[in-house]
Amino acid sequence: MSKLSILVNDNYTVLKVIADNTVTLMGTKYCPLSQTEIATLSNINRVTCGNIINKLKSENLLKNEPKSSKHLCLTDEANKILKILEKID
Repeated sequence: MSKLSILVNDNYTVLKVIADNTVTLMGTKYCPLSQTEIATLSNINRVTCGNIINKLKSENLLKNEPKSSKHLCLTDEANKILKILEKID
């Protein structure tokens, strides 16, 4: 476990799980995981995960993949934040 991961909250954990599981298919980047799968990998319950995803969307850190409303994408801002946090770690 990294030192950073013990200092950050579930919002970061969910964002990181989505980032780590993002794939590129035909030039489009998105996370194919379901909310339940994201919750399981983040070690939080599904309802909490859904609330966090909605919060991250309202903060412009996540958005729905344009071609499929069920897949999530990180925004450019989210990618920048994760890069900064990973440098700290």
